[in-house]
Amino acid sequence: MQIKVKNNCPLNKFEPCKELDCNWFIQIRGSNPNTGNEIDHWGCAVAWLPILNIENSQQQGKQVLL
Repeated sequence: MQIKVKNNCPLNKFEPCKELDCNWFIQIRGSNPNTGNEIDHWGCAVAWLPILNIENSQQQGKQVLL
């Protein structure tokens, strides 16, 4: 079974994504912590929220309180 991801907008009654015409379409830049390779991806901010929340939690765990 192959899963096909639909490019629907969760904010616009599930119509097709408007991509660069939408203010929620953002660019994420950084580096892969496992390989060090540069990452440069465009996508919906709503779709990125779970990934960014995980990254935020990981970064919070690294902070040392004095």
